[in-house]
Formats: sequence, C-alpha cells, structure tokens
Amino acid sequence: MSEPNPCLTQMCIEILKNGGTLSDLPKEKTPTLSDVLNLNLGKMKKPIKTIAELAGLNNASMHKILGGEMHPTRNTLLRLALIMELPIETTQVLLKAGNRSLLSGSRPRDLIIMEGLVHKCDIGYVDSKLQCAGFNDLFSKQD
Repeated sequence: MSEPNPCLTQMCIEILKNGGTLSDLPKEKTPTLSDVLNLNLGKMKKPIKTIAELAGLNNASMHKILGGEMHPTRNTLLRLALIMELPIETTQVLLKAGNRSLLSGSRPRDLIIMEGLVHKCDIGYVDSKLQCAGFNDLFSKQD
C-alpha cells in the first residue's frame, strides 16, 4: 500500500475552499481513495477495526477498501466520514476519490448529511433525521 500524500489532499481541500471543484484538479493529481482514507485514519485515536465496526463494516471489508480491492458505496463513504468527523471539504475529496457523487446543497438528503458533518453528529442522529424526512438511511443499499 502506498503512503498517503498529504500535500495532494491539502491541495484538494484548498481548491474546494476557494470555490473550485475537484474537476479543477488535474486527473493525475486526484488522490486515491486509499490515500484519503489512510491520511484521515492516521489522525484517529481509534483502531481501524473500531472505526470499521462503527461504520457498519467488518474488518476484512475495511482492509479491502483500503487496499483498493473493494469499491464502497456512497453511503459507506458517508458513514466513514461521519465516524471520522471529517469536514465537508474532506468528505467531498473522499467521495471524489471513491468515484461517488459529491454532496450538493441542491439535494435535500445531502443537506441533512452536510448538517451532520458540520455539527459532528453521530450516525444514529443523522439516520433518524433522514428517516423522519422520508429518505433512505445511511445503511441502506440505495444511496
């Protein structure tokens, strides 16, 4: 597994903060999902196994995602972002690296998720807000 590239992740975050989109980043500069996850998991004080369990993943699946052998759903990436308490900018980088659609303020479901990220809410709270609004929860197979 390659070492994460913190400079690349920081470049992505700066592009987003300055009003750009990740499509403004040259293709060869786009971080891999493994890069983004490893960089952010390294900042956590919890073991990867615990983070995986909290996100509804088994340890083997988490390691397959980290090794690029498994492509997680958008909901899986969003659960990981909530567990790791990632800011919205980093969550967007994570989604882009996972080839999943970015969060958008024009989608009501995404607004609830974005609120959860901003306020560092737990998954249970975000799920209940999604269900109360009539949306699929974050453990649903449909994103």
